[in-house]
Amino acid sequence: MKTVTIDMPESYEHILAPDIHIGNSAIAYDKLRALIARVKSKKNCYISFSGDQLEGIDVQDKRFNLDVHRGMDARISAQRDAFVAAFTPLMGRILWVLDGNHELKWRNIFTPNDDIARALGCEYAGGTMIKAIFPSFRMINWHGYGRIMSRAGDPKQRTTNDEVALKRKLRNLPGGDCELIACGHFHRIILSKPNSALELITDPVNGKLMQVYTEPRKIWIDEKKGLYRIPEEDKWYAATGSVLRSYVDGMSTYGEERGFQATELGCIAIIVKNGKMSVEKVIL
Repeated sequence: MKTVTIDMPESYEHILAPDIHIGNSAIAYDKLRALIARVKSKKNCYISFSGDQLEGIDVQDKRFNLDVHRGMDARISAQRDAFVAAFTPLMGRILWVLDGNHELKWRNIFTPNDDIARALGCEYAGGTMIKAIFPSFRMINWHGYGRIMSRAGDPKQRTTNDEVALKRKLRNLPGGDCELIACGHFHRIILSKPNSALELITDPVNGKLMQVYTEPRKIWIDEKKGLYRIPEEDKWYAATGSVLRSYVDGMSTYGEERGFQATELGCIAIIVKNGKMSVEKVIL
């Protein structure tokens, strides 16, 4: 894990980008263009990438699919260069790049995301995780691992189960002092908000019951040193989506072959206003 301290304006937007997969012809390029346009069009808008920037599948890989990868350059160096070309207009707004499982296949040969970070002038995590300390909050960005796919019978229950499954994957990462823990990989936009519950407490002055709603809070360990922890229920948890379509006319994709649900194309945005942070879904 790499830890970085990043100075930011009092108010800004930080996009946690979806998995891009340059080299896969199922990319929704209109959504990719919309993502770039969103970052370019806003003052103090930044972006970070949480892995699988590249498809990373060459012709000798057992996953190579002529339908999915036709018309695309299967050379990993070409995919790297295409990603750099696509996001060069955002130089100065890119904060970091992580490795995903698709790039990790090449780590004993070369590290394409190191090349990408150098070309785009941003931090390279040197792996799948980065911890970022911002002026008003802290976060962990991880690529992710495994699957989240509830099979419960009711849509509301499936949504709840997916949020719980995401929290279970993220809550034990080394982010006890983080307000947000986010990951890519799942090609899902999942957002679990901090808990807000009604509590009855007693006013010590008049002895009467009063009701309050809980809010996210820091529990200070050493305030002078800036050391604190955030309770598990007071954190944001997010999965950052994808621009890779699950189903495409005239093509048999990985998602189709395994019967996955359609990908919700979009990303996650961290909105900071006057130092106060919130997180929201963005459908591209």
